[in-house]
Amino acid sequence: MIYLNNASSTKIDKEVLHDFLWAAENYWANPSDIHSDGIKAKQILIHAQEQIAAYIGAKPHEIVFTSGGSESNNWAIKGYLDKHPQVKTIITTEIEHPSVYNTCQYLKTKGYHVEFTPIYSSGKVDIVRFEEVVEDPKISNPFVSIMMVNNEIGCINPIATISKAVHKNGGILHVDAVQAFGQIPINVEKMGIDMMSVSFHKFGGFKNCGFLYVKDGIELSPLVHGGNQFDGRRSGTENIPAIYALGNQVERMEKKSYPDRKIINYLFNKIYDTFISTFEFWYNGALSPEGSSPNILSLTFQGINAEALITLLDLKGVVVSAGSACCAGDKEPSRVLKAIGLTDEDAFNTIRISVGKDTTKEDCDEFIKILGECLECLKMVGGE
Repeated sequence: MIYLNNASSTKIDKEVLHDFLWAAENYWANPSDIHSDGIKAKQILIHAQEQIAAYIGAKPHEIVFTSGGSESNNWAIKGYLDKHPQVKTIITTEIEHPSVYNTCQYLKTKGYHVEFTPIYSSGKVDIVRFEEVVEDPKISNPFVSIMMVNNEIGCINPIATISKAVHKNGGILHVDAVQAFGQIPINVEKMGIDMMSVSFHKFGGFKNCGFLYVKDGIELSPLVHGGNQFDGRRSGTENIPAIYALGNQVERMEKKSYPDRKIINYLFNKIYDTFISTFEFWYNGALSPEGSSPNILSLTFQGINAEALITLLDLKGVVVSAGSACCAGDKEPSRVLKAIGLTDEDAFNTIRISVGKDTTKEDCDEFIKILGECLECLKMVGGE
């Protein structure tokens, strides 16, 4: 199998699995207990906080473990607004992950004003117009939620610049970094991030495990009520084996360089050279190194239905996707692709290719061969 759907989920690394099993066997006690085994489990949790904090330039107690990106995004938004009832405006974009976008739509029904700041056709935030939005005198101390890397087209937002504008106008910035973590450098202090969401299964780990970074001084109402874990901020007995594996994985990442663009550039160039004379297609997003993630390609093949293409590729042992796995099966065109200017038809003709750390040039060459066979087959039957 050639797996090119890493933006959806990555394969669990062997080291991660080993860490989980070791911790599950040796640290099964409840970290809230005050006996020796409970204290040892708590020390595992604290060490993982230290490992993550060192990686992102934070303080250990600013790391709160959650079930992953969706919970973290929901908690950051709902928790802050509930704790700060004077804040009535949310500023975000049309291309956020569903766990942010749908949360904002829900909050609109509760009386909040949601402002969608303009974006370029590449998907990046239009900074000039964003500054106009955030400086609007009718908006007071806004809550801003903008993703660092888009999960469908891979564009990177200038978070540090966005942060300056937000804080200049008394706002708070939450960043969905689920697709960015491990792909590009992140320093929460230097970038001016107030809250940040991360999910473990995007970088070789388990699903239902992640964290929310919450800067010192920011108060959130709990999303999950119960015990006094994390000083009452997020209740529920902590999953120590998964947290242990997460901390160690982050430490391993700290010792490695970030992914370069060699594989994704090689893949795009091969696709371009192979198909440009026979198929009309284009790239969605920003292909420049500073503007796009090193692991995501969004391609629209005009006249070729993406669902049919994905099915044919799957039958031949290649896994790609049409976009966010959270929206798989939707009969509506991608909200993200529509927001950057694609027609309904072109949105339905778009696939997402996302490479991983194990993707080789040989994988890319074989994929190109199989992709060509599938495209030719669909061309013969009219793209369906």
